[in-house]
Formats: sequence, C-alpha cells, structure tokens
Amino acid sequence: MLLNKRGVSDVVTTILLVLLAIVAVAVVAGFIIPFVQNTLKSGTECLKYNDYFKFQENFNVGLENYKYNCHQGNLYGISVSANGDAALADNIQGFSVALEGTGSSETARVEDNTMNNHVHMLGQASPITLSVPKTGEIKTYVYDSMNTFNKMKIYAVLKSGRTCDMSDEIDIIPCYGVTLG
Repeated sequence: MLLNKRGVSDVVTTILLVLLAIVAVAVVAGFIIPFVQNTLKSGTECLKYNDYFKFQENFNVGLENYKYNCHQGNLYGISVSANGDAALADNIQGFSVALEGTGSSETARVEDNTMNNHVHMLGQASPITLSVPKTGEIKTYVYDSMNTFNKMKIYAVLKSGRTCDMSDEIDIIPCYGVTLG
C-alpha cells in the first residue's frame, strides 16, 4: 500500500519561519520601545527639582533668630523656600510635606489656589486659598494636627502629577518667640 504524502518544501518552511520571527520582533519592539522611552523621560523628569524646595530654617529679625519650622501644641509651622531657575517654576504644581512621628505620619499637599482643611498661611485664618512659593520666595504655612510629629520631609509635585524624591528634611522643634495661631 502506497501512501501519497506531500509536505511543505524546505524553502517554504524557512521563509515562513523567518517571516514569523520578523513579525514577533516587530510586535515586541512596538511595546518595548515606547515603554523604554516613557520610562526614561519620567525617570529623569525630577532631576532638576531635587533641590527646588527647602525648609527655611532661620529668619533674621533684628538681632534675634526665629525658627518657624516648629510646633506649638497641635500647630506645626512649615517655612518653605523655592530655589533654582525661574523657568523651573512653570512645571511646578506644588509640594507635599510628610510629617512623621513615633507611630504616626501625615501628608499635607499644597498647590496654588487650593484649600486644605488642615493647612493655612501663617497670619491668615483658615480656610484660605494657598499659594506655592516661586523662585526666591519664602512662604510659611501652619498645619493643624492632633498627632505629634518630630520630622518633616518635603517633595516637589510636578504638573505631570509626578511626586519627586525628597528635597529636604528637618527635625521639628518647639517654637520659641513666635506664635503660630
């Protein structure tokens, strides 16, 4: 009994395998290349803002040195300065401050023309719209919390929504010679 078998020639098989490999590479590259480009962009987006916001520790008034990054009861003073090139300010949405204590932490976000029930500008009653310091400016905020904190950290928040790495941190001390309320 003779079986009449017909197979695919070696040339056709080789061509099909090469075409299949090319299609597979094109599909994988279609996902990998945009992913790598976006990751690189977002990974370097914050580099210019690493030192943009700093806690302003000392204000010289007359002969006395006042510290506003301090606490008075349940009120926490937060003095923030903006540093760097003025062109960087166009990409800033605001900043986020993390207050940390033993067993507790809270985050306050400050953005232009927004209100926050726990944050107000020093010397102004709450609620009031907040404003972010521009390059060369210093603004002082008051945060109200029932928790006890001993450290603050600040992070720049970009208009893209990305929160950058920590710019600065400071220990919170009791307020002397100033009133936060």
